[in-house]
Amino acid sequence: MAGEMIRHILTRAAALLEAYGVDSPRLSAELLLARVLGTDRLGLVRDPDRRLGDAETEAFQALLKRRAEGCPVAYLLGEKEFYGLRFRVTPDVLVPRPETERVVEEAERRLPKDAPLLLADLGPRSTWPGPTPGRTGWRGASPSCART
Repeated sequence: MAGEMIRHILTRAAALLEAYGVDSPRLSAELLLARVLGTDRLGLVRDPDRRLGDAETEAFQALLKRRAEGCPVAYLLGEKEFYGLRFRVTPDVLVPRPETERVVEEAERRLPKDAPLLLADLGPRSTWPGPTPGRTGWRGASPSCART
């Protein structure tokens, strides 16, 4: 991959991830490569003929390998957007799921906007999944993402 253009690297990376049964293989490849290159997905589109250097290729391959092994992109990036906020995530927490946003939206729809609320977190070793700054989501572990 060293010296290859972004467009070719992404095509190969997406095919590899698809072969491993990774969900959203192209998106995963784009997010990981964007992180390695210090840009966003649009930056990849703007400069598809950019060639990767050796260090960039090595870093991308390492992330790609971990993704192919099943590690969620959020753990590899160290963050996950949830309900319009970015949360820091590690393998020590579960990644917020899209369905959880729907639960929060439904609660907001059903509960009076001006009423004081008292919420109870009943899950062991978990945190309220709502948009509370400083919270990181549920606690849990993913052995496939442990750094070796």
